[in-house]
Amino acid sequence: MANLLYSIKSFLLYLFLTIPVALMGQQVLFNKTIDFTPQIEALKASVVTEDGGSLSVVGYWSSIPGMEYDSTQLVKLDKYGCLEWEKLYDFLDGQVVETNIVKGFEDNYLINFRFENPDTESVDCATANFSLDGDFLSLDVYGWNDSNDAVLEMKSLEDGGLIMVGRHTFGVGPRGFAIRTDSTGSVLWELKYLEIQSVFSDVVVAPNGDYWITVNASAEDDNGVLLLKVNDFGEVIDEDLLFPNFLEDTDLVTVDIKFVNDSSFLVSATGLLYDVIEHTILTKFRVDGEIVWSYIAEPAFLDDDRTEDMVILPDGSILIGGWEDTPDLPIYERGWIKKISESGDLLWDIDYVPIDTSGLALYGNRVLDLDLLEDGSILMTGSANYILADTMPYLNTKIWTMKIDEDGNYLIPLEASLTTENLSIYVEDSTLLNLEILSSNGCYSYDWSGNGAVYVVDSDTGIYFVGSEVGMYEVSCTVTDETGATFTSSLVISVNEQDVGLSEIAEKGIHLYPNPAPEFISIRSNQPKEGLLYIYDNVGKLVTSMTIERDFQINEIEVN
Repeated sequence: MANLLYSIKSFLLYLFLTIPVALMGQQVLFNKTIDFTPQIEALKASVVTEDGGSLSVVGYWSSIPGMEYDSTQLVKLDKYGCLEWEKLYDFLDGQVVETNIVKGFEDNYLINFRFENPDTESVDCATANFSLDGDFLSLDVYGWNDSNDAVLEMKSLEDGGLIMVGRHTFGVGPRGFAIRTDSTGSVLWELKYLEIQSVFSDVVVAPNGDYWITVNASAEDDNGVLLLKVNDFGEVIDEDLLFPNFLEDTDLVTVDIKFVNDSSFLVSATGLLYDVIEHTILTKFRVDGEIVWSYIAEPAFLDDDRTEDMVILPDGSILIGGWEDTPDLPIYERGWIKKISESGDLLWDIDYVPIDTSGLALYGNRVLDLDLLEDGSILMTGSANYILADTMPYLNTKIWTMKIDEDGNYLIPLEASLTTENLSIYVEDSTLLNLEILSSNGCYSYDWSGNGAVYVVDSDTGIYFVGSEVGMYEVSCTVTDETGATFTSSLVISVNEQDVGLSEIAEKGIHLYPNPAPEFISIRSNQPKEGLLYIYDNVGKLVTSMTIERDFQINEIEVN
């Protein structure tokens, strides 16, 4: 048997590098608006997705005179804040108001909204179930006849069910309620708090598995904020006044409750001095209800200074966000984010407005949601309002989104790197170019230049330089981000005469393809002899060997 030995020097130059843009260690910050039509897209809530992006639920108006929500819109952004997809849905006839969105435990998302139910002649709440790609799966309706019911907060549970809290409004005023469902959406129990007028503002799962619910109640004294503890059977096991003798002449409207650890928790709220002047309050409690510290913002004598969300950072500090009137023109709202230390001290307080290049008159910006990402950055989603000139409708609401670092910055120097593991290749061979975006302000694009640019091939498996002719080739890549910043990285690749490569092998009647290949190759031969075939990688390591027959073909040989 004749031995046929071929050392294929440029075969699979980058066996393990098949992704063109490296993401490890990358930092992305941005401040931008998203808009689809001249109509109103009012963002209601967002959730962070597993890929570091976000999914937002949006109330979509296309009938401005009556301000009806005609449709529900889902908007998926990637980690750069770039649009991946958006979809419109018409679940029910009549007015629909979205309230919140959560990630389920079975590769799904759940959206809650309230709607005018013609069957019960009341306003009920419903939960819509979606796939990760935004496909509508199912709808469950909750509520009671002859009342106006609204879910204000919803949390997904480890068993696939939900805990929802909100307000149940009928002839005698609002009453707080909680609904617990299983993974199929069926109601396990319902709880109505009928003692006094009240609203259940938030719910959190305590370390022992109970549900702790913040209650904004109508009380004759103190501040009317209760903490209700409910077990998983829907039974109230404890009820405490959360802020006894807290601030004179100030009522509190709680927004969020979060556990710091097993022994302490945080409650954020909007304080109302004399029932009118709003300001921010953040309080840390021990689990027994004792106050550890309180951060109380100085009232700025604005009618609106609303607290909306908070997030706990890995070092124990807290970010709280919201919006406020500007002093001169109340409708010209601005967003704000405050950072509070682990011990309750104000570290910084920054006002934000969106970066927008549309040229429209900006009159209102609201920070609504804050979420901590795995890389330590914070994603903010909210809404921005604009006035259209000489156009119907005259108003346009856009989605506003920011990604900031722990110091509140949303700008970062653009930096990129272009590398390859082999700067010297042979004619007819190729090498994978590794373009790494180290930092970027939002979405980016890139362009190629230099005398080697014509030989750059951008494919689904990567970006390759193909050595078509002998010579020295400069390859430069210029990256541009959304702020207009640019960064150029270059390298020089030498293309040499073939040693023993694919062309010589082909002359002997043996053909390998594709080259390069991330996982598999195929071999076809019209050799008149039997023999042994050895395949080496570019560093001389034997990848595989085999006995070949005359006129053979082998498909998908695994090489990784």
